Amino acid sequence: MVTPVFAIAAGTLFAGNSPLDDLLASVCSAVVIIVVVAFINGQKRLAEAMSYWFGVRIKIPPPMSVRYFDIWREKRGLRSPDGRADRPIGKVPLESMTLMSLSLPAPPKLWPGEQMLWSGIGYTSQPKGWLEGTIYVTSGRVMFVPARISPFPINGPEVQRFQLSDLLSVKLEDQGPTTPAAGRERQRLEFTFRGEGSILVAVDKADGALGELRALLPVGQGV
Repeated sequence: MVTPVFAIAAGTLFAGNSPLDDLLASVCSAVVIIVVVAFINGQKRLAEAMSYWFGVRIKIPPPMSVRYFDIWREKRGLRSPDGRADRPIGKVPLESMTLMSLSLPAPPKLWPGEQMLWSGIGYTSQPKGWLEGTIYVTSGRVMFVPARISPFPINGPEVQRFQLSDLLSVKLEDQGPTTPAAGRERQRLEFTFRGEGSILVAVDKADGALGELRALLPVGQGV
């Protein structure tokens, strides 16, 4: 929040002195708008994440410091999914943890006539650790879209795209369960394509996801 303050001050000092100063003032004003919009969007996403996490509707997030957050939570009697009696211990939806990380991947743009068939949140293994994102299956493609880590457009991991017609099989990886950085064991789904292409995605409830995919894909393809 310090950035808008400095931008407003700089814009005020620059404005009216010369055309170049007016341009700089306009740039500072644009920075204010971008930062404020990003902050508001971040607060909305944080409130949505907390709503999923605690199981109640939260409109305004609390101050995000350990001391004030714990006070805010205790006053409202909020408990995490692991601490609520109506939820199995340790069964936290993967979607909730993804929302808590505020790194929601944007859905890919579809081609004309292309339809979204299935999507699931998961992780792929990278040299520097686990990459979070969403696997999308459309009527024409299979894609893994990495999660965004910033509200601003930056160069991040590339989207992995494969043609659905090149899909040879979808199965559970033979090596057994894996443990992403989120700290829970998840089986990886292996998508194999022609040309030695493949995607390994660790997902929650892999057996159910595999069943959905097998029911969805044409008979004799992707099973």
